[in-house]
Amino acid sequence: MLLGVASTLQAQTPQELFNQALVQERAAGNLEQAIQLYERAARESVSDRALAAQSLMAAARSYQKLGQAAESRRLYQEVLQSYSDQKDLAELARQYLADTGTIQGIVVHASTGAPVPEAKVWLSGGPVDPGAFAQLQTFFKNRGVAISAPPDGVIDARYMQYVSDAAAARNVSMTNPGVITAIAEFEAANDARFVGRADSVGRFVINNVLPGRYTIRSLRDGYFPLSADTFPAAVVVHAGRATAVEVPMARGATITGKITDAAGLPQTNVTVQAFAVTYRAGLPTLEPAAAKSTNDEGEYRLFWLTPGEYLVAATPGIRPDEAGLSQSTAAAPRPDGGYPPAPTYYPGTPDVGMAIPVFVRGESPVSGIDVQIRKIPTFHVKGTIRSNVPRNTTYVTANYAIRRRDANVPDTYATPVLDANLPKAGDGLYVGEFDLKGVPPGVYNLRAWVREQNPDGGSGLAFASADVQVVDQDITGVVLDIHPNVRVTGTVSVDGRAPGAVPTRVYLQADGSAARAGVYQGVTNRPVLANSQNGGFMIGAVPTGRWRALLGPGLPPDYYLADVRQGAVSVFDSGFDVGKEPPTPLEVIIRSGARTVEGVIRDAAGKPVAGATAVLAPPRERRLNRALYYTARSDAAGRFRIQGVAPGNYILISWQNMPEGAYFNDRFISRNEDAARRVNVSQSSAIGADIVQIPAAGR
Repeated sequence: MLLGVASTLQAQTPQELFNQALVQERAAGNLEQAIQLYERAARESVSDRALAAQSLMAAARSYQKLGQAAESRRLYQEVLQSYSDQKDLAELARQYLADTGTIQGIVVHASTGAPVPEAKVWLSGGPVDPGAFAQLQTFFKNRGVAISAPPDGVIDARYMQYVSDAAAARNVSMTNPGVITAIAEFEAANDARFVGRADSVGRFVINNVLPGRYTIRSLRDGYFPLSADTFPAAVVVHAGRATAVEVPMARGATITGKITDAAGLPQTNVTVQAFAVTYRAGLPTLEPAAAKSTNDEGEYRLFWLTPGEYLVAATPGIRPDEAGLSQSTAAAPRPDGGYPPAPTYYPGTPDVGMAIPVFVRGESPVSGIDVQIRKIPTFHVKGTIRSNVPRNTTYVTANYAIRRRDANVPDTYATPVLDANLPKAGDGLYVGEFDLKGVPPGVYNLRAWVREQNPDGGSGLAFASADVQVVDQDITGVVLDIHPNVRVTGTVSVDGRAPGAVPTRVYLQADGSAARAGVYQGVTNRPVLANSQNGGFMIGAVPTGRWRALLGPGLPPDYYLADVRQGAVSVFDSGFDVGKEPPTPLEVIIRSGARTVEGVIRDAAGKPVAGATAVLAPPRERRLNRALYYTARSDAAGRFRIQGVAPGNYILISWQNMPEGAYFNDRFISRNEDAARRVNVSQSSAIGADIVQIPAAGR
């Protein structure tokens, strides 16, 4: 038996040894074992110098985590001397051989200054971790995307644009779930290098930190870090020096109330959830923040909530542990294939659009959030799914899902997905029936999809959709016709000519509730570079729906998107439809002479606000056109400068701690539109456009 085990170990390849070492380092936390495996992989990688250098870098990293600086430097030096042909890794080794610095400080309560004990503190960013980057590089390589290490060893917005362009050229979306996971794993590994923990009086030290710019992160049950607007968490580490910092954290707040039925009787063991209203791609989204069951008096208490906007909902029939996860069984279909139980939102409505938001203000508790549960009638939505996507099988499986059609009101991404069998009904045609049970009244978008093999790559899924309105009876006869995804083509002109030296990236933004779907976001996140000589571009594997053409990053500030046309018709504000046939080619028109809007952001007391975001938004009738939104951050003196603005009328506004992307949502803007400044840049730029920042919701 022992001989067999030894033989198996001996037969392991260097790559297998490296993978085992990763598990020992990152999952098991056994750094000594990881070092042995890494060094063995390096010795045995005779024919793979890249893997040998990568293994030595990983072993050096593990020594560094153990605090064995001499051993770590020895291996970095070996990479630099013996593997200089591996230029990316050699350059990283050179950076790691630089003298290190120290971060020391204290974690305090933001309001009282009292120390916060036992908080975890770590540094995010800084010079890239070579082992983590090598894994990310391999991930993209396996998908046909070649990326090199950042030239300065730091991953910033410019480098991520380079990665995004390389991925888009291979029709790989940055919002593909696999890509998102790979990047998240890279970031987690990169951020696991420099970690400290506060002692009983809140003090912490992080040693052997590579010189560079970092962001301080902190974590402690019952507390949360302050927002970037309130606490700029950036810190610069210098070689041979200790940097002192103070890390403020605030306590989480509570929401309390009572759940009753229509007769006023308390409801026991009902799950109550607090959903944080966040914004994904500008769409208001409900993120589960806390969930608890009511007691025998129908009372509930939700705690550890950060400041912000929440919707509170009571849902019989699910457990708090199910409700606490956005992709939980709470979002799964019922065993009979129906819609999951519908929540009742505070104060007592099944319509999320009619729910009254609850604002958490700092650490102050919020009480009296009582919800009266309504008995909600539900109905069937029935119909036929027809797939025209070529396949070589006797049947195909289609998936389908339904969500609220109005993308302007909050919704959850945890939409139940069901499936239907589609037997072959003819040459290239598959037809099957569906019956979705338990749908409450409302206006919905119903979407179905099947797998496809598209020569342009893409998501591998083709779609069909239909809008349905459920009022007081079952809906029948819905037909969803699925066709293969198509190409969207067009040309870009700059002042009537080909782009030439002006870099122009074109991408598509899905309209309405389809923008919440991952596949549609994936199309958005693969902008393509237009041909510099003739302006031509092609975006492959675009699913059915309404889309808008926009410009990606990189356009010089003197230029702006003036119009998007299909034939003789402008689709700049309206968008264009993609169906079973490729749409008429687009004309993307760019002009020079962009306007600039400059000013100062001040608080209510007239003091300049640093690090605030100024937002320039179009008038209400054009707010679906995302090309007409512009932003800029204020400097230390509160000054901001928005460039690349198309001539026209706008409102200028700024919010404290504004959720990212919230300004794209008319529901968010309209709350404080009367406090905005009107700006007209039809004839010239606007200088001296000072504004007063609106206090954050919940502050």
